[in-house]
Amino acid sequence: MDNILNKQMSTRDLYYYRRRLQNNVYHDILDRFYELAKTEGLNKKKLAELVSKDGSQVSNWLKRPSNLTLDTISDLLLAMGAELDTGVIPIEETEPEHAITMPLSNVVDLKTYAPPEESTKRYYDHAAT
Repeated sequence: MDNILNKQMSTRDLYYYRRRLQNNVYHDILDRFYELAKTEGLNKKKLAELVSKDGSQVSNWLKRPSNLTLDTISDLLLAMGAELDTGVIPIEETEPEHAITMPLSNVVDLKTYAPPEESTKRYYDHAAT
């Protein structure tokens, strides 16, 4: 196996992994929000009060993945009685389709891409609530 440290990452791969991380964090926050919305009656207005932010700002954060700061992520989760569990995994230990050694174009045909059924269901379940 080639040494990963000797490989230049493409701009496309950088973009892919940045968006992938944003999406993962966004879905973790959204999952917690909807869990508490169902069990505790949490709403965006109450969450905004808990983090001392304007309701429209919190609504924007929950609307779509964005480049949230670590402080914002921490504040949102802390307000919901949670924290992010983090870890670092070497790329070669991740699923083969996400390995950095494989060009993104080999992973996904961007012209015909449709999200997997489970992730589509997960997104639309949240969006409908």
